[in-house]
Amino acid sequence: MSESTKNNIIYFTFFYVLLAPQNNINMILQASFIIIVYALSNRKLQKSNFYAGLLVLSIIVSFIITSSKFDIPVKSVNRMIVLSTMLILFPFVKNVKFPVRLIAIALGIILISQLVYVFNIEPLKILIDEFYVSDEDSRYTIEKIRAVTDFSTDFSNFRYGGLFQNPNQCARYTTLLFAVFLIDNNSKSRNFFYLILFLFFISIFLTGSRTGFVIFILIFLYHSYKNMFQKSNFIVNSLYSLIFIGFIALVYGNIESRNIEFEKGYEGSIEEKLGIFVEYYNVATGGDYNTSLLFGNFGAEISTEYGIELFDSEFGNAFFIFGILGVFILISFYWHIFSKQDKKLKTILIILLWAFSSSVILSYHMSFLFLFVLSNYYAKAIESRKLQATSFVKA
Repeated sequence: MSESTKNNIIYFTFFYVLLAPQNNINMILQASFIIIVYALSNRKLQKSNFYAGLLVLSIIVSFIITSSKFDIPVKSVNRMIVLSTMLILFPFVKNVKFPVRLIAIALGIILISQLVYVFNIEPLKILIDEFYVSDEDSRYTIEKIRAVTDFSTDFSNFRYGGLFQNPNQCARYTTLLFAVFLIDNNSKSRNFFYLILFLFFISIFLTGSRTGFVIFILIFLYHSYKNMFQKSNFIVNSLYSLIFIGFIALVYGNIESRNIEFEKGYEGSIEEKLGIFVEYYNVATGGDYNTSLLFGNFGAEISTEYGIELFDSEFGNAFFIFGILGVFILISFYWHIFSKQDKKLKTILIILLWAFSSSVILSYHMSFLFLFVLSNYYAKAIESRKLQATSFVKA
């Protein structure tokens, strides 16, 4: 099989998982895609990442302890197998360069799906709802969001998730796609670059996501800072970046948007999540759950087994699922990647800020996409270092 064919299959895998409905069939396909992509990316088995291997060991120990105390649902078993497979094979994607045209097409599909709800295009709304709302719980959550959403009368409440239904999930995937676009953009047209940049901004704006807005800005600022001093047109690049930031400031300075209501975000979201975490800590330290506090509860449901409201962030979920030991290993895993001093990896790691209001590695869908992208640029960084070392030896 030619390298071009392999790369096309890898591209298809990423964008299919990104845009496909999250039903049972696609969840099974997603699991099989890990092995397919790994087989296409590696001619021979390579050494696994040490910290990823430790995290898998932590997951298995947690799962065994938890299964001895609680009944484990089938979906949790599947989740353990899939996450462990991605980690033990990490990096499971070779260093490929994502085509900008495919990123633009994916962004276009996401943005159009959001506009379907903005302009209330009923036939397309029905079609999206039919294929992309996976269960009754999701439908209930989505209806609650839509009940307070009205683009025509109140900018401070509108929230549009498009294909992903949930606006925070839409913003989460869009910011990941945005990071990949900035890293792999090879277009020499400055007009094309800022057109796509503007479309990303509109998509994030329509979600009404505070976290998404902050991460979008941070990714753009970091990327701009790292590239301003490396390109010949320093003044021009600086000017365009300042104009774009000025445009965003102008937009948000003239409307009341939910994206920038940070005080409400703290009171209604972060403060609530911290309260749930404190409640779990008190229960775990006050009963027969000390081992769970250390090793986690991989596979258990916090609302069922502990009688506590569900965590709605990776910050709390990581302590509940991985335990203190697992969280320490997870942080070590991320720090090991950060320590590579690679600007592409650092750009992707900004996505981890979603841990304060959503999930990254603990979301079945997002974990695949995030680790897929992280694997790609990690493999690229490792290969680059090997080439530098080889060149140094030859010199």
